[in-house]
Amino acid sequence: MNAKTIFIIAGESSGDSRAAEVLHELRQLDPSLSFEGLGGPHMKAAGVRILEDLTALAVVGITDVLKKYFIFRRLFYQALEHVKKIRPAAVVLVDYPGFNLRFARKVKRLGIPVLYYVSPQVWAWANWRIKKLPALIDKLFVILPFEVDIYKHTSLAVEFVGHPLVDTFAPSPDSADIRTALKVIGKKPVITILAGSREAEVKKIFPVLVQAACHLTRDFPTAHFLISQAPHIPSSLYTHMLAPHQLSYTLTSRTIHDLITVADFCWVTSGTATLETALGMRPFIITYKTSWLTYILAKHLITIPYIGLANIIAGKKIVPEFLQNDAHPETIAHETKYILTNPQAYDTIVKELTRIKKLLGPPGAARRTAEGIYSFLTNRSR
Repeated sequence: MNAKTIFIIAGESSGDSRAAEVLHELRQLDPSLSFEGLGGPHMKAAGVRILEDLTALAVVGITDVLKKYFIFRRLFYQALEHVKKIRPAAVVLVDYPGFNLRFARKVKRLGIPVLYYVSPQVWAWANWRIKKLPALIDKLFVILPFEVDIYKHTSLAVEFVGHPLVDTFAPSPDSADIRTALKVIGKKPVITILAGSREAEVKKIFPVLVQAACHLTRDFPTAHFLISQAPHIPSSLYTHMLAPHQLSYTLTSRTIHDLITVADFCWVTSGTATLETALGMRPFIITYKTSWLTYILAKHLITIPYIGLANIIAGKKIVPEFLQNDAHPETIAHETKYILTNPQAYDTIVKELTRIKKLLGPPGAARRTAEGIYSFLTNRSR
């Protein structure tokens, strides 16, 4: 077994970033470590020998997965053969449970330790699998505060390391400069639209939000919409949908942090962006639409009442969620108007978001995860 090599897999952009943060800290702890695996540009920049860019195959829903099934299958078995060949000290898996849990099962049969960062959300969609995880994973590093309790009745070693967004999200201090650059001074209210990071998401959700914007401007004629242009998505996709409407908007690739900082309110597609908005202390609504097949499957599998991380962590609905058939433009506009014109409702949401931020733990999630991985490897080698 190669005591200085770690094989790591991250399958989505966010996981790629999280993995790179941990790898940077591991290098600080032991510069002699080497890394190989499946990942993306962040991991590559952190010095990982990337066998294939798994993040380039990002999928949304079961229909996308089925279309790329044979590609995933090929990569899965190529990676497994490589692990058999190099015999790393450990395999570190980051989120991406559909691929990674299957990979964990195969790797454990080889006698190679499996460490997992960012818990697979089996508590949300397949809680019957909780009891199976100890057979697949040697140690689990979780980023949500309630996840330790979920596994306490199992033999799985679990450590809460805090949420990495606490480190990476910081409201921009030059809010006046950002407002000037985005030409929103004097515009009221400013609504930031985060319509997803994948083209399939934008195509499903953005048209609904454009219509909602049209409804909102009837009550707020000076409203301005800051639209976040996701990387790798052409501006024409957005402008084509906006062209028929007379809206005051700015389409921009500035950081989500900047757009949240200067917003009065946000419309956010379900995902990591909901937690970033929560950390930015801006009231928001969550909206999501997907294919009917994915929605029907999810409805039968998901066992929790909310999909937004802010609501899940709070244990109650603190921000509205409008999903699938409930994602009506009129409803989104009406709820936004209610919160913006009701100071008590607005302040209550901000207060709850402050509480959530504290629950997510102090800065240093990547460092604590790296220390946990390194400690595991050191103890094992003794």
